[in-house]
Amino acid sequence: GAAQIVGADLEKCVPAMANIAPQKGRGRRHTLSSKSGKFTLIDESYNSNPASAAAAIDLLAAAKPSGKGRRIAVLGDMLELGGAAARLHKSLKKPLETAGIDRVYLVGPQMKRLAEMLEPGLLAGHFETAADIEKPLISALKAGDVVMVKASLGLKFTGLVDALLAAFPAAGQAAGPDAGRESTAERAT
Repeated sequence: GAAQIVGADLEKCVPAMANIAPQKGRGRRHTLSSKSGKFTLIDESYNSNPASAAAAIDLLAAAKPSGKGRRIAVLGDMLELGGAAARLHKSLKKPLETAGIDRVYLVGPQMKRLAEMLEPGLLAGHFETAADIEKPLISALKAGDVVMVKASLGLKFTGLVDALLAAFPAAGQAAGPDAGRESTAERAT
């Protein structure tokens, strides 16, 4: 629409727009390799609020795991919600249960309220910090999984994403200490 308004050549704009990738923390997808095969990481780590968390859950619901892969949500506290924080964190229960999410990891004191409400088969665990979840999450990921991470910036989920990128090489790359950092960003669909 913007290209049309300014009179740009749509035939030139459309192919160029196909190469636009989301920025870090804003829906960038990484195809990573584990010992058992490829999986997808959706990096929504930049920030979170009730509307964007629900949208991220919808995005994960629309993602297609391959083989025996699972949809895994890793959600951290949504900050600066004032007196409505408890209610708003609990409000994510229904979207998680109806979206076809297989496992949910929760991080932070506010997410503890949601953790107490989820069925044990859905809840993979509650952790205090992003650093606390790194090892359990890394060991749980397997071929075909689609994992999405989402939290307010103050929870430092960018560090969690960096740990995942360091632990798993980008698909098609050799393993090494920084192999995952150069993963191919795919357009969010």
